[in-house]
Amino acid sequence: MLRRSQLEALRLAVFDRQRTVYAVLDGNKIDKLAERLYASDAEYACLFSGKLVPLLEASAPYIVRLNPQGRFAASVLCEGWRRRWGILLHTRENLPMHELREHLRGFLRLVTPDGQAKCFRYFDPCAFKREVPNLSESERRAFFEPIKGAWVQGPTSSSALYFDRHGPHGRLLELAAPAAAYRLERIA
Repeated sequence: MLRRSQLEALRLAVFDRQRTVYAVLDGNKIDKLAERLYASDAEYACLFSGKLVPLLEASAPYIVRLNPQGRFAASVLCEGWRRRWGILLHTRENLPMHELREHLRGFLRLVTPDGQAKCFRYFDPCAFKREVPNLSESERRAFFEPIKGAWVQGPTSSSALYFDRHGPHGRLLELAAPAAAYRLERIA
């Protein structure tokens, strides 16, 4: 569980510089995600298209625009961070959700070196940390095209990794450090 100071450090890191922030949340990890979103004040959309059967709707990934002062954003940072609900994305300023949704939909499948197609669950922080470092430079640049960076939980719940198009490895932020000592570091 994040202490108040760690939660504040995470909030400040994610919402710095008035960036547009989206969460891509994994319905498999969040009980009644679709219902929670419907009842929230957040702008959201399912990454899957069309009318979904209830079981698929319940486990589908959703993109959510986070308002720094919103209740849903607070829930994502407080409860969702430690439970690895999904990933947080910084995008270019005022990127419309429908544009980001279409972009992200293009990455729901990846092809393995042996030619097999499989679901790319980049919205699962563990899959993100495992797969993004293995993307080629051109694949990474394509994925991050409208995305400035992505935050995922680090090795512990009191740390974060920030990935961007400039390198395959995330930069580590320890959330327990005093505010004046925060800095991002590349890790191998």
